[in-house]
Amino acid sequence: MTSPVGGRAVTPGVLPSFLVLVAFLAAVGLCTMLELVSPYVMWQRLAPVSYAEWRLGRQSGMDRLTPDGCYGTPSATWAWQTIARTGDAPARFQRLLRSQEPGTRLYALAGLHATDPAAFEAAVPMFLRDTLTRAGPNDESVAALAVEIETGRVSRTLASAPIIVGTCVD
Repeated sequence: MTSPVGGRAVTPGVLPSFLVLVAFLAAVGLCTMLELVSPYVMWQRLAPVSYAEWRLGRQSGMDRLTPDGCYGTPSATWAWQTIARTGDAPARFQRLLRSQEPGTRLYALAGLHATDPAAFEAAVPMFLRDTLTRAGPNDESVAALAVEIETGRVSRTLASAPIIVGTCVD
């Protein structure tokens, strides 16, 4: 037996599946509208490392050191920490180093400083030559920020900043 739906016939076995799908999509839409489940928080919890790479890949600049000890936005700090804790952190930071975003490259450089000193030493000269691109909170050049990363202060601060998952997404 079939029933007409939009000019097509739907068999009785397909209709319940279709209704479940519609109900699911409506529930997700309602939760999002009511801000019960943020899509960012959801991905942060379901695939934290992939989300961290995506989030850190969107940084156009580095932010100043905040009074609570967080370098940059809380979500950028959380993303940096998440990547730094993985077993393949140097490879992930190397991949982020190829980004077009200066902030992403600077966070990746700080990650290499913390996880792979040899790769950091190989990468830092190209940053020290970039005196034109502005990427800091006070309009500092990439080169000036790279010098600050070289001191180790940035990676130490990023590594020790207290971040609570779910509250750090901006």
